[in-house]
Amino acid sequence: MGPTRQKIYLFVFFLALAEALVFSVNSPFIANLISGELVGTVYSLASLSAILLLGLLPFFIRRAGPAGVLSALLFAGALVAFAVAYWPTAAILGALVIFLAIPQVAPAVSDIFIESSSRPGERGRVIGSEFTFMNLAFVIAPIIGGFIITRLGFNTLYAVSGAVFLLALLLSLRFTRHLRVSRLHTGHFWKGLGRAWRNRNLRNVLTTQFLLQFFFSWMVIYTPLYLIDKFALGYSTLGIIFSIMLIPYVILEYPLGKIADNKIGEKELLVVGFVLTAFTTAVIPLIETSSIWIWAIILFGTRVGAAMIEGMSATYFYKKADAEDIDLIALFRDMRPVAYILGPLLASLIIFEFSMGSLFPILGLIMLTGALIATRLRDTR
Repeated sequence: MGPTRQKIYLFVFFLALAEALVFSVNSPFIANLISGELVGTVYSLASLSAILLLGLLPFFIRRAGPAGVLSALLFAGALVAFAVAYWPTAAILGALVIFLAIPQVAPAVSDIFIESSSRPGERGRVIGSEFTFMNLAFVIAPIIGGFIITRLGFNTLYAVSGAVFLLALLLSLRFTRHLRVSRLHTGHFWKGLGRAWRNRNLRNVLTTQFLLQFFFSWMVIYTPLYLIDKFALGYSTLGIIFSIMLIPYVILEYPLGKIADNKIGEKELLVVGFVLTAFTTAVIPLIETSSIWIWAIILFGTRVGAAMIEGMSATYFYKKADAEDIDLIALFRDMRPVAYILGPLLASLIIFEFSMGSLFPILGLIMLTGALIATRLRDTR
């Protein structure tokens, strides 16, 4: 691993940490400001903003270059985090929408530098390493976040997130100045969509990525609300559970990337990941205990499957797309905001008709369709 890539990985860690500090508590925080049924609306507005920014990403990169766009996004992330921390309540919701949108867009730009520093034959290992650093931040962040909320409150936590965004900005300057990206294919969003639609493998891997992000849109928003509402778990307890839950991302994605590069390929691992995620998610309403360890184990199981899906879908995609294909990269990253629009809207309807607990078996069935779609991929090995 060269010095440039080391700098990128360190940057990825702090970029993820800025989001991860508040990732699992955003929905309870928003629920304190507005009706719980409207929490999904804030996420949907943020996702619409992210889709707009991702659609305009090729235009911005043509004008300012990837380094300039990345710096602007990180600075904006810091500003809105401080705004959430210090503005009056009425202004917080607008800042929150932007705050939730920035982490959905910035990785699409940092991906350009990751891809430019790697060769096609090592994509699995490079993507696996990137996700390992990113997910390490998500593992440690819930414990830190729970500690800060319990002692200093939500506002301090968002202020810390803003400071981390600024640190990520400073770290990005260490490699964006020296790593040059040539032959940028900045195209247009609709052109990228057309290219993906005509290519069966790209179309299917984008669908698997959408399903993964749909899974996250329900689990991230509604799992903490479910655990707080049904079992009255505190933020410190949730922090411990979520930190254990996220460990699979750290321990699995790099070795899985090596396996995908050298042995069985991505398709088989994707199928197993979807089946495992479907089963462990569907059984959640059957758990009637507030035991921290029981919840840590079952949620750990959901993320073992999700880690397999995340690593393999990204590895497969980046073996089919190059760093120059900004329109395709933006489209791949669009799967998250699109899922965060459709997911909460569908979830709200289900909760209204049934209950929050019914989301999980329905989500399990949805994830099973991902296994069927994964079987249609042409393996890279």
